[in-house]
Amino acid sequence: MMLRQALVSLGPRTLLPVALVGGVALAAGALLMERAPQSGYYQLTLTAPVQPNSFYVSVWAEGDVIVDHDGHDGRPIVFTRRAEERDGCTWQGIERLIPLSDVTYHYSYEEQILSCRPGAMPYRKTPRVGLVTVEKVQGPATLTELTGVQGPADIWSIVSGNDIESDDDAEIVELRAAVDEAMVEAEEAVKDAEEAADEASEAIETLSAHTLDDDDCDENPSSSP
Repeated sequence: MMLRQALVSLGPRTLLPVALVGGVALAAGALLMERAPQSGYYQLTLTAPVQPNSFYVSVWAEGDVIVDHDGHDGRPIVFTRRAEERDGCTWQGIERLIPLSDVTYHYSYEEQILSCRPGAMPYRKTPRVGLVTVEKVQGPATLTELTGVQGPADIWSIVSGNDIESDDDAEIVELRAAVDEAMVEAEEAVKDAEEAADEASEAIETLSAHTLDDDDCDENPSSSP
């Protein structure tokens, strides 16, 4: 009888710690599940002001931007793109996304000129800020690379067609062809100037070498028989 009472009285005291441990484990599991990063693919949509007659070395110029996580885990995203533009300079655009929530990032864009050819006329810089929203992609998708190289910006994305007030399509086509031809001629002129500069440098080096040889001859004249 005493043994039975002892077992009965021990039962609740033994089950209580087990219940507490089990409850903590369940709570921890739920917390981990809540904080676990979401898996899958997500499309990023940019909303930011665009300055008129400007270009952006941006990852969004390549099409849909896809990543493998949302802003849930607090990780920032940095996209870097490089391009040799028609102004004769190599530009680099850096886009930084700082998570504000699971589905929203703060967006900032800045650009820098890495180098320029002789005679280049650099475009002006156009920094901007905005917001990026996140949407889950259903099904397979291709991830967007964090770094990359782009071609030069289309001149007609810089000079918008809205700036040309004309109903005559033939006139617009002719104007665009003239601008394209002028751009090609300008690029060829820059190349010719670079070749001329190289030839001038080689001529100077050759002249300097001959001058040094003549100086050596004057200092050490040969004797006549």
